[in-house]
This record gives sequence, structure tokens and C-alpha cells, in this order.
Amino acid sequence: MTAPLAIATCQRLLAVMAHPDDEAYLAAATLAWRAQAGAEVTVLCLSRGEAGGDPQTRHDELQRSCELLGVTSLLQWRWPDGEFATIEPTEAVFGLKKIFESTAPDVILSMAADGVYGHHDHLCAHRWVRRAALECGLLPVLWEAVLPPGWFHPLWRVIKKVRPQLVAKGYSPNDFGAEANPTDEVVFLSQELRRQKLSAIAAHRSQLRAAAPQDFLLPGLMEPLLQIERWRSAVRGDD
Repeated sequence: MTAPLAIATCQRLLAVMAHPDDEAYLAAATLAWRAQAGAEVTVLCLSRGEAGGDPQTRHDELQRSCELLGVTSLLQWRWPDGEFATIEPTEAVFGLKKIFESTAPDVILSMAADGVYGHHDHLCAHRWVRRAALECGLLPVLWEAVLPPGWFHPLWRVIKKVRPQLVAKGYSPNDFGAEANPTDEVVFLSQELRRQKLSAIAAHRSQLRAAAPQDFLLPGLMEPLLQIERWRSAVRGDD
């Protein structure tokens, strides 16, 4: 099995996220850390976030977040927010492969198989990024977000109640997140990286609904993600 290239040494990083704000709570510290090291950092956001508000506002917030993190290039597509499953998978994979070819990343960051909290769009993004990376021979450079075990289950319960169409059925607390693995790559947040991450989250003002950035999504949910960002190689999985 090919050894994955370490995030810590990458020079061209591509983060593929489903919606505006996913880059902030999942990957902000990693993006800022590599940008500060001189890496070329690209963010591809697959939707305009229209299910969560005015798409122009959400684009502007995403752009501000990326500026605060030192992102080199922001790409934004128009996949229908909340309806990724309506996209033809072959078309989705083809588009991702074109991006992989044009950006030539030596590391790709994306979402894991749990879709963070079972969000249908996140699940589709995970499957299609994996397939595109495999077909491009880039699976060894794909790293997926690893979150604390069961931590996002409360959010899934809330969304299941208020917007059930957005999340997959049949999940339990054990289906979200994973235990740490020695082969994971971990970014520890210094005070400066924590500040940058909170600033990136705060840039998405329309999504905060008057909450403090550390209480984004649900009160207390962000705290573990303000300490570390953990990534797992797509070729290593849970080995």
C-alpha cells in the first residue's frame, strides 16, 4: 500500500467542502497552518449554501473566511444545496477530476464516510471525492476529517427533527466520529490558530444567529475542534 503524503509537508493543498462554513469548522486551522508555511491552498466549495440563506451573502462570507485563513484560491460551484443526491454521480466525479487535474494537489482534504452528522450532501461529497481521487490515482493523498466519537450526534437529532430531509436515517451515536488512530495526522491549535479558526467561523455571520463563534451549530459543539483537527488517510482507513 502506498504511504500517504503527510499534510505537514504538502506544498499544494486542496480542500473540498460541501457548503460555505464547512471549511471553517472542519479545516480552518489546517488551511491557515499550511498557508503560513507557504503552501498553495485552494478551497473548492461545492454549493452556494442557498438552503441556509441568500447565496450572495453566503459567498461573501465564505470569501471573507478564506481571506482570513490565507487561502490562495477559492473555487465555488453551484451544486444544489440540500440536493446533491439529484446530481448524476458520473457528472459529479468528472467535474472533480477536472479540478484535481488543474490544481495538481499533493494533499486533498475532504469529509469522511459519516458525513460529519449524516448530512446527505456530505455523504455524496465523500463518495464522489473518493471515487474521483481513486480514478485520478490520488487516493494516497486524500485525507478525511476525523471527529470525536459520537460528538455530532446531538446535531443530527436536532436536524432530524426540524429538517429531516437533510440527514440520513438509521444512524446511532456510534456512527458519528471515530476513535483516534496512531496513523492520523493531527493539527494542534496554537492560540493563534484558534483565533484564526474562530475568526473564520465568525465570518459566516448569517449562520451564527447571534451566537458566539465557539457556539456555532450547537452550544459547546466546537470546543474539541478548537483544540485539534484530525485527519485520516483514505488508504489507511481504520487499520
